[in-house]
Amino acid sequence: MRRLTEQERVARRAEFLRLAGEKFDGMFDPEGETVQWTFKKIEGRACDGGDELSRFMMVTRVGMEVSSEPVKTYPCPDCGRPTLGLEGDVAAERDLVTRRGALRLGRPERACPACRRALFPPRP
Repeated sequence: MRRLTEQERVARRAEFLRLAGEKFDGMFDPEGETVQWTFKKIEGRACDGGDELSRFMMVTRVGMEVSSEPVKTYPCPDCGRPTLGLEGDVAAERDLVTRRGALRLGRPERACPACRRALFPPRP
């Protein structure tokens, strides 16, 4: 896994805190609504904000995993033969459904010529 440089970590943290601040202000803006909210609205805003922050952290962390050194060799889980990198191990995008909502992530794709199967191998 690739580690964030100190500059990248500070930038990601600042981005996270900016996003968290927006969510907080959406709940507690002193110049905002004066009408009393229902619990359903309070819960919805809180959960949606938390989910967005969780997705931010997942995308950031997965990006670190994917940007590490690509897998050089990986056997096909079906036949055991070596797989080939597709398009120079360029990250192919795919949707992943998480407990906090859908994410679009990129990951290097490989293929087994014998099985004619594409796969996304795990990181070492």
